[in-house]
Amino acid sequence: MALLAGAGAARLAGEPPGWRAPAAGLSAALIVASLAVRLPGHGATVAVALALLCLAGLVTRPSLEPRALAGGALVGGGVLLMASLPFLSAGRVAALTS
Repeated sequence: MALLAGAGAARLAGEPPGWRAPAAGLSAALIVASLAVRLPGHGATVAVALALLCLAGLVTRPSLEPRALAGGALVGGGVLLMASLPFLSAGRVAALTS
């Protein structure tokens, strides 16, 4: 989702999607979700808004360059690994309380 939204945001800005596309897409998704959660329907409205954001990313991107996709996957994998470290060190996936 973040890659699609980031690619769409880059295309709308007139730039080719690069390695920053997933980060820009995540930022766009957070902004859209924080605005949509205040509308009637709360969670359902957020889901629809994020689906529309992904659809806009699909429509505006003619093609993703393989280098950009590989770079985005590398950055995304690193972020996922870093975010998983507290859960890996705790040995469980639950609320991290003392």
